[in-house]
Amino acid sequence: MSAFLANILSPLTGNSNFTVKNSADFGSTNASEKIQDHEIMVSFYVESLFTNVPIERAVQATLRKLESNVDLADRATLTAVQIADLLDFVLRSTYFQYHGSIYEQRDGAATGSLVSTVNANLYMEIFEEQAIDSASCKPKNWKRYVDGTFTILDQDRVDVFLQHLNSQQPSIRFSKDIKNKSKIVFLDTSVYSGAPAHRRRASAAPYLRKSGNPSIRKLLVVT
Repeated sequence: MSAFLANILSPLTGNSNFTVKNSADFGSTNASEKIQDHEIMVSFYVESLFTNVPIERAVQATLRKLESNVDLADRATLTAVQIADLLDFVLRSTYFQYHGSIYEQRDGAATGSLVSTVNANLYMEIFEEQAIDSASCKPKNWKRYVDGTFTILDQDRVDVFLQHLNSQQPSIRFSKDIKNKSKIVFLDTSVYSGAPAHRRRASAAPYLRKSGNPSIRKLLVVT
């Protein structure tokens, strides 16, 4: 059942400007990105995403996407409402054994389930669109892959934006990662701000040339 739903719902994901499919997609979509002196690269991570996804809201988000999907009839004989009802049933039918006792998982998606990743992505696409749209300090760049992001925003507004993210949904909590102001790792990609010439590789794109404005640095993406 999980695989059946995942096949129907998978085409609905990845159509947002805020998500990336893999490191290659990330590199190509950020090839012309620049960062200014007052900005900083930050990674925001959702803590335990799958088990904290609110099922009711996730199903509602999925239903909205199903209803607006013109190709749904080509891959499913069920209606959007029927698919959403089936998704709700599957997500609420998670059981596990602990010390000889059987427990029911009351909220969140099961880790390892095929439909869990799709469901989490669908919910997060709606979540991030609403969060960014309502933010008083919008990030200049926000790219997410499942539960982690690559973000560029004003360095003085990082904590304000983090508080905003964590005020959207009680079960969805973000943490931040700023280990090095000039380098950040996202997926299997290292991103450098104002990287020294010896870090450049032959596989890197031609956008590595320095900007004419010394206060603006182009990003170097190394995979």
